[in-house]
Amino acid sequence: MSALVHRARRVDPHAVDALAAAVLALALILEASLAQGVSDRLATVLFAVPFAAPIAVRRRYPAAAVIGISVVLLLQEPFHGQLDLLPTSSWVLGLILCGYGAGACLELRPSLMSAGLALVLLAVDQLVEIYLTDVGGTGGWSGALVVLIGFFTLPWLVGRFVRERNRRADAFAALGARAGRDRERTVDDRPRTAGHHRPQRQRDGRTGRRRPAVAPVRA
Repeated sequence: MSALVHRARRVDPHAVDALAAAVLALALILEASLAQGVSDRLATVLFAVPFAAPIAVRRRYPAAAVIGISVVLLLQEPFHGQLDLLPTSSWVLGLILCGYGAGACLELRPSLMSAGLALVLLAVDQLVEIYLTDVGGTGGWSGALVVLIGFFTLPWLVGRFVRERNRRADAFAALGARAGRDRERTVDDRPRTAGHHRPQRQRDGRTGRRRPAVAPVRA
């Protein structure tokens, strides 16, 4: 079990993100090409790759990733793309991963700003689908709330919780390490301190008893 955990820790998380982006892009392309009920397959296929690409950089550039994936969803609307209307709803994995990354990889202020902007873009996208486009299956306001809250806001909140927990764990670990170094330094100093104050004694030639050494008197 420990060997498995050690190997898992050695895996490059950036490589995992790149693999996840490639797998999601391929899944979206295949579903857009083969699924029933997709009215504009070409537009949906073309937007699949730029939609999944931000997942690959969600740790290095979390703000750009979460905003970029929201922009792609909005830009597909004038071209009648249907990424968010595919039957399996696999596209929500992109929102979940990028939303979590924005919460877990950024400080509070930039995290709030990037997530807020992405949320506005997603809300506009949902409004366009409900009131302006002629594609069906949007789910109305209930579906929009599921997307905005369940697939974006909740993952972001989980990311914030994990970041705060890790920050506190690191702070306690640093405090414990500092206390340990202080204890070691105190223990190392005790023998030297005791040795400096140990009196030296000499043996008295007449009585055979030890007597304190007397420092020579300088003229």
